[in-house]
Amino acid sequence: MIVYLEGDTCVTCFGSTPELTLSVGNNVGLRIPIQGPQVHLEKVRVKAADLGTDEWVDLRLSMNASFVPKNLTPPLNSDDRELGFNVYHLYVAEAEAAGPVEGVVDAVSLAPAAPAPKAAPAAR
Repeated sequence: MIVYLEGDTCVTCFGSTPELTLSVGNNVGLRIPIQGPQVHLEKVRVKAADLGTDEWVDLRLSMNASFVPKNLTPPLNSDDRELGFNVYHLYVAEAEAAGPVEGVVDAVSLAPAAPAPKAAPAAR
């Protein structure tokens, strides 16, 4: 299968480079450092063998950090939600049906993520 993920985040709102983790099941995926404010389109191929034999498999998106816009210095706005990565589109396709895909990256085995350092919100 191929996972297409499109989205962005406020990179200047984090104390260090934010990192998005896309994982399938408990064993494969990709860690994606978010380097800039542009819209990111990620294409990740997951092999059939990595999907397991169950009828369903979990697809998870997680960030190594988050931010609250009203808690930034100065506040970005009055929004008190804890934010990470803004997903615009998420699509999962059968790899065979998708045909050749430019820019696709293979999912890899994921070791446990390092704990995120506790940092004060970045000034904006």
